[in-house]
Amino acid sequence: SVLAWLQLNRELLQLTGQACYADEIERTAYNDLLGAAAPNGEDWCYYSFPNGPRVHTTYWRCCKSSGAMAWEELPPLPYGLTDEGAVQVNLYGASQASLSLPGGKLQIAQQGGYPFQGNVELQLTPEVPSSFALRLRVPAWAKQWQLRVNGKAVDAAQVDGWNSLMREWRVGDRV
Repeated sequence: SVLAWLQLNRELLQLTGQACYADEIERTAYNDLLGAAAPNGEDWCYYSFPNGPRVHTTYWRCCKSSGAMAWEELPPLPYGLTDEGAVQVNLYGASQASLSLPGGKLQIAQQGGYPFQGNVELQLTPEVPSSFALRLRVPAWAKQWQLRVNGKAVDAAQVDGWNSLMREWRVGDRV
């Protein structure tokens, strides 16, 4: 089921830190989970064929409950903290979060046209200027990408699907 697949990849991402698991969560959320939902947001279909009819269940069985539980898996997944204290951006899409860092809270907000357009913008608002690495997942399918911090292009080597930007972050910094 989509729910079990999301949960498995969430756990593997947490255990290994490998970007491929965040890629799979993203693919599953955008393609399988959204494809299984009925337009009314309440009914679900078990199989979502790329072409052909979808049959949505209107009664309470595994599909209907699993679909709702799968939606609940998504909100905590876009952001996280690594064991090394890096702020990690796992998923892209309009969102916001508050993370606790050693020096205080960090508010992070994301906007842009992803996944339909490639642009993503993060706004960082730490309580106090804070030094930490910001780990950004580069989706496996992305062939061209560019990072900018406060409008200026920055070089960041991609390692295992992640870019890491280490610096002192201040209120209003944009990536």
